[in-house]
Amino acid sequence: MKITKITAPTMPEAMAKLKKAYGSEAVILYTRNVKKKQWFGMRQKNAVEVVAGIEQGLNTQAVNMLREKSEPIDVKPFQTERQLDSATPEPSRWKIPEPEPIQKLCQTLSEQGVGSRHVEAIGKELLKYWYSSSQEPTEALILQKLNDLLAERLSSIDFSGLRYNRKGLILVGPTGVGKTTTAAKLASKAVLDDGKTVGFITTDTYRIAAVEQLKTYAKILNVPVVVAYNMDDFKKALTDMKDKDFIIVDSAGRNYQQSRFVMELKTLIPFDNGMETHLVLSATAKPSDLSRIIRQFQDIPIDKCLFTKVDETAEVGSLLHVLLEHGIGVSYFTNGQNVPDDLMEAEKDAFIRRVIEGVTNG
Repeated sequence: MKITKITAPTMPEAMAKLKKAYGSEAVILYTRNVKKKQWFGMRQKNAVEVVAGIEQGLNTQAVNMLREKSEPIDVKPFQTERQLDSATPEPSRWKIPEPEPIQKLCQTLSEQGVGSRHVEAIGKELLKYWYSSSQEPTEALILQKLNDLLAERLSSIDFSGLRYNRKGLILVGPTGVGKTTTAAKLASKAVLDDGKTVGFITTDTYRIAAVEQLKTYAKILNVPVVVAYNMDDFKKALTDMKDKDFIIVDSAGRNYQQSRFVMELKTLIPFDNGMETHLVLSATAKPSDLSRIIRQFQDIPIDKCLFTKVDETAEVGSLLHVLLEHGIGVSYFTNGQNVPDDLMEAEKDAFIRRVIEGVTNG
């Protein structure tokens, strides 16, 4: 619903201006007497202010109910006469009441990690839907509307797994998110499900256990693994594995909220080698931490995110926030430690259903 304000010397003149501009679509919300400044604020003249709602197809009964429920809110007066004469618009003295189902839904989204900017935008659309409906929407209808709104906002986000149209995949991300296990799951899928020949490269020389873990998976899958200590080692490994269909790179996990570790990564891996790069993040992390890590990687060509540990949380609001805030795609979700199982290719409709389940049970 669009809100417009008309000011005129008298009520008949205000109504005439409103009718001329908007015809029968306008529904008056309230009127009041005001003082209109003239001659640089030195003189005042009585005037009438009419505030009306305009929207094609707006339900009049709903708007009348809105008007009846509206309450005055306190507005702090301007401090000086100069501010009164400025172009700053006067704050509204009225607010649109927010129905309890929408208020609760927005509160739950916020509690689950969706940022205020996105919650407010969603809430505004739900409020518009509520007051333009011919009758009060049921909970099922509100959730369906939320589903549609999320589908629309995520329409430009790429949800897809490996397509093997690139030479390989580089996994980067903080320590403890499960990159090595995820590398093994992806290699198992490529070898066992898709019939690809695969090679491993690891730059994780900080943890001996990580190298041994990857070698164990490589032995089971009968694929080669090379440890790269520097850029030359990495390039040589690429050359040695040029006959492989797909190469999976497991990088070291560091505290990538510190930019120096990202710079170190760039000295080990040539990110312009025609491979995809997926940023591995934990679904249990706070949305602010996830966003901070993504921003730290802005100088590295991150193609998609890959979220682990979705089985360790009942809420995915933080993941929704990341996708909406950064517009980055997502390839897979992992939901356990089992190899080659516990790997789910990202699917948009299924993700939205998970979000709505969290809202419903929140």
